[in-house]
Amino acid sequence: MAIIDTYTNCHSGPRSLVARGQYGNKTTIWKTYGLKIVQCKYYTPTNPQTSAQQANRYKFASAVSLWKAMPGEERDFWSEVQKCSRRYRGTPPRNVYISFYMLDKA
Repeated sequence: MAIIDTYTNCHSGPRSLVARGQYGNKTTIWKTYGLKIVQCKYYTPTNPQTSAQQANRYKFASAVSLWKAMPGEERDFWSEVQKCSRRYRGTPPRNVYISFYMLDKA
């Protein structure tokens, strides 16, 4: 059985949940060394194999294969895009290229 000590709604202030015990058959909450631990049972995600999802996966796979086959000069270009962009600062150039490719900008 779970015991909830205090809960403040997020609309009336910062969220504060002090709880312990088990919720249903999926979540367990406890405190150890001053830390609140929430453990959830493993969730097996569904695999929607819709045509739109398959097209997106194919597009992503083709972006990765194009990156692998890309010559060094083009990779240097994407490194510069990464360095000069605030949005992509700290992101590997490969991921920058894939982002642009998925948005049909590469």
